[in-house]
Formats: sequence, C-alpha cells, structure tokens
Amino acid sequence: MLWLKSQIYAERDRWILWLPVLFGGGIGLYFNLFSEPASGIAAGVGLGFLLAAFVLRSMPLPCLVCIAVVVTSIGFEVAKFRSDQVATPQLSKPIGPIGVSGRIVRIEDFPGRPRLTLDRLQWAQKSGIDLVPERIQLRLVSSNAFEIGDRVRGRLKALPLPAPVSPGSFDFQRSAWFKKIGATAFAVGRFTKVEPLKPSNLWQEPNIAIAKFRQSLSKKILHTIPGPEGAVVTALITGDRSRIPKDITSAMRDSGLAHLLAISGLHIGLVTSIVFAVVRLFLVLIPGVSLRIDCKKWAAGAALVASFGYLLISGGSLPTQLAFVMGAFVLCAVMLDREAISLRLVAFAALFVLCLRPESILSASFQMSFAAVTALVAFYESAAPLIRERLPAPMLIRHKLAIYLLGLAVTTVVAGLATGAIAYFHFGRVTHYGLIANLLAVPLTAFWIMPAAIIGCLAIPFGLGAMPLEWMAFGVGNVLAIAEEVASWPGAVTLVSKMPMYPYLLVVLGGIWLCLMRQKWRYIGILAMFCGFFSGSLAAKPDILFSESGKLFAVRLADGQLKFGTGSQKSFTANKWLEQSGQSGARAIGGQDRLRCDWSACIYTRGPHQISLVRHPSAFEEDCRRAVLVLTPLWRRTVCNGKIPSITKRQLRKSGAHAVYLRAGDISVVTVAETRGVRPWTQTGGYR
Repeated sequence: MLWLKSQIYAERDRWILWLPVLFGGGIGLYFNLFSEPASGIAAGVGLGFLLAAFVLRSMPLPCLVCIAVVVTSIGFEVAKFRSDQVATPQLSKPIGPIGVSGRIVRIEDFPGRPRLTLDRLQWAQKSGIDLVPERIQLRLVSSNAFEIGDRVRGRLKALPLPAPVSPGSFDFQRSAWFKKIGATAFAVGRFTKVEPLKPSNLWQEPNIAIAKFRQSLSKKILHTIPGPEGAVVTALITGDRSRIPKDITSAMRDSGLAHLLAISGLHIGLVTSIVFAVVRLFLVLIPGVSLRIDCKKWAAGAALVASFGYLLISGGSLPTQLAFVMGAFVLCAVMLDREAISLRLVAFAALFVLCLRPESILSASFQMSFAAVTALVAFYESAAPLIRERLPAPMLIRHKLAIYLLGLAVTTVVAGLATGAIAYFHFGRVTHYGLIANLLAVPLTAFWIMPAAIIGCLAIPFGLGAMPLEWMAFGVGNVLAIAEEVASWPGAVTLVSKMPMYPYLLVVLGGIWLCLMRQKWRYIGILAMFCGFFSGSLAAKPDILFSESGKLFAVRLADGQLKFGTGSQKSFTANKWLEQSGQSGARAIGGQDRLRCDWSACIYTRGPHQISLVRHPSAFEEDCRRAVLVLTPLWRRTVCNGKIPSITKRQLRKSGAHAVYLRAGDISVVTVAETRGVRPWTQTGGYR
C-alpha cells in the first residue's frame, strides 16, 4: 500500500492529464447503458462526491478518488445533455412513394447516384406518418445540377434508418441521431428545382454560405483537373471525397496511406507550418520590422487564421476539427510564450472537443487522431534528452536530411503502433508496408502537394489557380502511383476478425497508462495491452448469423470461415459480416461442409447440434423432429408447436439480427436489441 501511495504521489504532475480520460469514461458509460437515464442523476452523484471531496480534503487519496468520480459524472451529464439537445424524430416504418420538397444542405456526388441531405421538409401528406423527420438523406436516380441551398421537389420512398447488421456492429441509427437525420430515402423519378419558401439570408446561415463556396471551389478544381487526380485534389482542399474512385480508395487503404485522403492533423499541421515559416521569413526580411515586433508571434497569428480558413473550406469534418483545436492550442501557446507542444496541451484539446461533441469519442477518427498525437508527444518527450545528446554539433545538410528521414520513419512507426489496435477494432485490417509507403509519400505531400494547394487557393480568386493546381495534381499522381504499387505487393494487408469491445478497452487503457505515466510502473500498460490482444484473440465468434430481414443466413465452417446459405453474398449486410469475420470473400461450397441445402431448407451440423433453416412450410414436419434450433424467414407465431427453440420473421422484426453461439450441450442466442437496449435512437426504425 505504501508503494502504491508513493507511486501515485510521484506522478502528481501527471494527474491533470487524466481529466479527459475520466471525462471520456463518463461519456462512454452513458453510451453503454441499456436504458436511458433520467436527467440530473449524474449531476446529483457528482455533487455528492464533490461535497465528499471537500470533507476529505485533508486525505489526498480519498479526495482524489472523489474528484475522479466528479469528473466522470460531468462527462456522463454532458453526453446526456447533448443527446437531448439533438433529439429529432426518426421514421418508424417505410412510407411512399410520396411527394416532398426540401432544401439541400449537403451534396455527396457519388458516381452514378448522388446523395443529398435535405432539411426544411414539406410532405405532400402527413397522414400515415407517425413521426415526421426533420432531415433525410436522399439517393437520386441520376446525376444532378443542384447546388447547396437549392429547394427541390419530387417523389421518394422513405425508409427507417437501418439497425446494426449484427450484434455489436456499427450503429448507424445512433450516428444519424447526432446528425439529426431521421430517415433514408431514394428518389422515384427526377427531382426538380423550385422556388425557395423564403429568400435565404446567407449572413444568418453562414453554414450554407460556406457549403456553397466549397461546392463552387470543388467545381473549379474538377474543371481544371479532371479524373482521379482531380478527385483527390478536391478531397485535399474541400474535404469532398465522394468522387474518389473505389479502386483508388482501396489502394490508399491497403498501402497504409488512407490518412492522406482525410484532412486531419498532417494536413492542418503542414498548412500551419508553411504559413508560419513564410510569414515569419517575410517579416524578418523587412528592414526594421523584426526590431519592433515579435515576428514569431505574428507568424503564429497568421498561421492560426490560415488554419481556421482551411477548417472552413475543408468542410469541418471531425478529424479536421480535432486537428484545428490542437493546432490552435499550440499557436496560442506560442503567442503567450508557453510550451508549445506537451501532453497537457493534448489533454486540454481532447477535453475541449469532448465537451462540444461528446459522441465523437465513439468514432474511429477521434480515437486514431488522439492516440497518434498522444503517443508521439509522449515518445518524443521521453526521448528528447537522448536525442539532444546524440545530435552532431555542426549540423550539416546531410545531417538534417538524415534526421528528417529518421524522424519520419520513427513517427510513422510510433503512430502506426498507436493506431494499429484502433484500426484492428474498427476496420479489421492490418497493413504491413505502411512504413515504406509513408517514407515515400509523406515528403511528397509536405514539400510539393500542400504548398501547391496553398498557392492554388490563394491564386484561384484571381483566375491564376490552374498552374499550381496542375503542380498539385502531378504530386498527387505520384502518391497514387506509390499507393497502387505498394498495395499490389504480396501480403500488403491482412484481414482480421473484429476485436470484442472489452478486450479493446483493455488495450486502449493500457496504451493510455503507458503514455501518461512516467515512473517504471508505466510498463504495466504493456502487460494490459498484451492481455487485451490475447483475450480478444480467444473471444468466441458467432456460429450462425441471421439477418433482420430473414433473407440472409450464414454459418461458420470448421476452418472458421463464413459460408452463406441464403441471400445475396454481395449485399451490404453480407459484406459487413465478412469484414467482421476477417474475410475478403465467402467460403466456396465443399463436399465436406457442415451446411447442406435444398430448395426447402438448409441443415447445419455442428457436433451434437443440428440447426435447420426452413424456407418452405413443407420442411417443418421433418426438421422439427431432428433439429435443436429452427430458423425461418417465414412469419410464424410458433414453430414446431413450441417444443424446440426457434427464430422466426416475427422475432427478427422485433429484435433485429440474431447471432447464435453453439457449444457442447449449450446454445446461446444474442440479438441486436439485447446489445443496444432501449435508447432514444433505438425507439423507431430498424427492427422496432
């Protein structure tokens, strides 16, 4: 006990770094509840522990525990407040075809079928619609010439937001809830532009004005640079990645260069650094200026303005917001003569973002951004004394070049290790040649692509943007060539099955402990990470998956691969199941398979268990005699007179997709509804 107490006191200056961790823990606790809590409960708990902390102020450790509970309670209450703030009606059943008009607030120009986000909806009739969505996502039947802010009218078929495709998978309904989207829809016929209900005042709606400017800028870029290079240039400047071909996205992902397509810390950092260096050099070269003002602070102010402008024209996605907040803290620290980069600054940036958007803690972009930055700052903070000792006294050009390349390699390795578990959990992919690809592509991005992007953005208003944009496209073309080459190498990527939530949390907490602590006990974090990976590898996988619609059915064979018994293997649900299983494709039919199908039913044999999927009523009589579990996409109240367990269309509609686990002498069934509970975003749509 004394040893533990001494270790905690030795880390006294690191206590503050745990504020965002505790705050995020409260947010995570809110999202993992199975029922919606009443408002004010966490606030009451926090107030009670705050009083306890005051009473126990003479006892440091108990007081510290009470403060930790207070911070966690605040995070919980902030998440609850945010959920209530964005509450929006969600469609509970399909409607249409029905006439509707609405204002375009976002356009995603996917090849073939663009997707619009509409608000200010007016329905031709509201009868039969129990909850009227305020915002929907609409797929058009063909390309369009619409602009942000246009009001359009047409006929559509609206659908409830889809529930998770399997227990524990991505929850699109929850994601849409925080975007205030209440339904998805597809157009029935063409949509036409109509007069707005009232003239739009762009000064009162700056978000629409910025979106219109971004759309105009994207069109100018694509007019100057057509093709895949133009799509990537558009993504790097305006943040619109919808036009990037799938093969390019796949190559960038498999080569470990996908982070270059999403505007994040690297891009904001490059823009900030370039503007800072250029402005500072310009001020220094003006006679007398450097003697009257602090050029570094003025350059930091200019860089802050430039990064904010980049945030606006890039669309302000979550990774961009995170990068801007962290960069703004760094630049403000420079202007206030404080330490520019430290773990304390990272902690404050994370706390700031979580206060504004607590739901971001669930996203891969938030987790990967802060994991990479925290790991890098912690690593270089620990390695700084050693690096200073080893630096050569006269720094020649070759020394600087070697240090840059070594630093880039080390940064890539550290960031890759920090984000590897997150990519493993969210995407089920591990890239193996990312270091080589980044050593080639990142310098090209830093010294060619992003400087050309800055020059191009400054020159476009004067009609002089063609040449710098073409320079940028040349650099982008070389990055794409690197990505395609590296992605084509054998073993470039390994697909892995999805890691369960609790082993993943153990890995994350182990990584945080390793980065935030200074004493030797920090290495306990490595042990925790190892235990997380090990327990995750031993986690049971579902032996049978049955989709919410009842149209898709998959079983796990002896080699651990999924095989589909019914339904389209190219559907969205099938692809997601394969991703979670770590497969690139479904297992082919073999003679010794556990799954046998005919026109009326499929039989899956696993040890002593026989599971039957009945597709035609005529198969019930025979399969009820030999099966221990019957699945059917037919609408039946009872199956086999209730003598054996069953999963029917009725249960699928009520509880969503089912996962079945078979063990010797035991069968367990887990549903989507059981893993999600009853929350505001689960009340309508999907299986409800």
